[in-house]
Amino acid sequence: MDINKLLEKKHQKTKGQIDKTLPKERMENILTTVKELALDTIKEDENQPRKTYDEEKIESLAESIKEKGLLQPIIVKIQGNSYLIIAGHRRYRAYKYLEKDTIPCIVKESIVTKDDLFELALLENLQREDLNTLEIAESLDQLKKLKNISQKEISVITGYSKGTVSKYIQLYAKVKDDPIKQEKIKEIGFKKGYNKFCVIKKKEPENTPKGKKLSIQIINENNEEEIKQAINKVKDYLKYLKILLEK
Repeated sequence: MDINKLLEKKHQKTKGQIDKTLPKERMENILTTVKELALDTIKEDENQPRKTYDEEKIESLAESIKEKGLLQPIIVKIQGNSYLIIAGHRRYRAYKYLEKDTIPCIVKESIVTKDDLFELALLENLQREDLNTLEIAESLDQLKKLKNISQKEISVITGYSKGTVSKYIQLYAKVKDDPIKQEKIKEIGFKKGYNKFCVIKKKEPENTPKGKKLSIQIINENNEEEIKQAINKVKDYLKYLKILLEK
């Protein structure tokens, strides 16, 4: 998404409300003109919200840039004699894939706090369509903790509904300390992940038809081999009884 559209969207949605995030004027003030910078002077931010990249999508983006050019410059911050990426890691990687020497950048030359940088990276990333469920959930959770704001305010800033924000934050709380669950979330997505890890399923009494069915399913899933052995023993016993009765 174009950063100017993002700024305008944020400004319109927060108009008339208590705005604890970066004011529009503050965000615009730290954005300056576009400059062509050498790729080898630019570094990726290890703390940025996006954690994984799909290499095929990077290559696809590279081909699109090769054909149409770069539609949106990346955003960087001066860091000593180099530059730190704030937004545009995928575009940067696509340029590296194309073995380009330089890339168009918007340089933030004024003093910017670590929180400002992280919030801008969060806001820009949350506008993208290719973030996986875990990345979105983690980003929303980090934004809440960073700014100490309500889920309603996060909804206003990001464009997600309040209910969706709430569900993402609940989901992240359930999986944040479990790498296996995190991988599962990436695989099954938001809706199935929320239903699996956050929705409390009522246990049906075993004396109801549904409860009996569930009990049979649990037995079949967990003790299938034991059941087969038990059935075979019963069959053998019945054969033995039949022989005794025939004598």
